[in-house]
Amino acid sequence: LSEGLRSRIIAKSGEPVTLTGLSPTSTSSENFHKEPDGAAIFSWFETGGWVYVSNSEVKERGRGGVGAIYFDKDGNVLDYRRLLGGTTMNCSGGPTPWGTWVSCEEIDGGKAYQVDPFGIHPPEPMSIFDRGFFESFAHDARNPQKPAFYVTEDKERGPLRRVIPH
Repeated sequence: LSEGLRSRIIAKSGEPVTLTGLSPTSTSSENFHKEPDGAAIFSWFETGGWVYVSNSEVKERGRGGVGAIYFDKDGNVLDYRRLLGGTTMNCSGGPTPWGTWVSCEEIDGGKAYQVDPFGIHPPEPMSIFDRGFFESFAHDARNPQKPAFYVTEDKERGPLRRVIPH
């Protein structure tokens, strides 16, 4: 670790997450997901905190998904919960301009799911992408009137798809 930096383990796959922001300290009701992969941070404006959203790239059918760890403004862990389940090999993904996470299934016939980091709205398959062997998602919002969305497929001759709404 470089000088001036400090590190601590927040979560371990298959174990409950220690909730440091609660008194007394307790643990999450769910275990942290296995094989964590693609991730992003989302601001939690109401509290000044943030949410860490991460995919689970479990290869066993229906055992992947998305989990989220919630932090207060001081970096204390408040909660951990699963936001998407019943999926397989959720590899990478990416954030959207409107504050959701896109989780990509890296399997033949996989889907890209839009996931609310706060769990208010249920996850939904994204109909703008056909089924594929999805790896990652990105957006270009330089022109908010005409955004572009990209998704890659993790295959030797895998395509890069671009979607531009009309």
